[in-house]
Amino acid sequence: MKYLFAQPAKKRFAWELRTAIKSLTDLGVKKSDIVLLFAEEDQSVVNDFSDYDIHVYPDERFDKSYIPSIRPYLWWKFLSEDEEREQETYVYLDSDTVVLDLSIFNLRPTKSRWYCSDTVGYLGYRYIQSVTNSQIVFEAMTEAIKVPQPWIESIEKNSGGAQWVIKSPKAGYWHDVYVNSIVLYRALEPLDTSLQKWTAEMWAQLWTMYHY
Repeated sequence: MKYLFAQPAKKRFAWELRTAIKSLTDLGVKKSDIVLLFAEEDQSVVNDFSDYDIHVYPDERFDKSYIPSIRPYLWWKFLSEDEEREQETYVYLDSDTVVLDLSIFNLRPTKSRWYCSDTVGYLGYRYIQSVTNSQIVFEAMTEAIKVPQPWIESIEKNSGGAQWVIKSPKAGYWHDVYVNSIVLYRALEPLDTSLQKWTAEMWAQLWTMYHY
């Protein structure tokens, strides 16, 4: 099992990463099992983490205006380099995470069943229906990612995100998440709504699964 983080090589993420990584190594995770994906920016940040499995990529996104899209973009680049990486099991974490107990990751994900944190309160169907101009927003969202509205309602209880345990992720899936996150954010940005637009990348990751 690998523990993976993806972010720009910025100092603002460095202290978060140090804390997150320390929480893992204190629990016995090997440094070689900690994978850090960076978008090129500040080489000094990359140098600070040379003890870990580091991969650095130029930021060649077609649209850089939506910052969180860098995360699925980095996943895509990482998996595209080596097909063997698509056979691995990963714990996918945010840099601002502190892990207190590794046993929470003792799960059995499969190619078609991944596990994640409970984020239904701000990703689920009922949340979307509770925001201002909800119907316009919902139609824009489902059109952007090309998913049927009844399907979104049917996965209400499984509308998770944030921290993931995933098995055999495919490069093509992460490419689509990267593109869909930008397309979705563009669709949401001009709308007058109380929806948390900045979490478009989380919906993209969850809803793109419909196509796989």
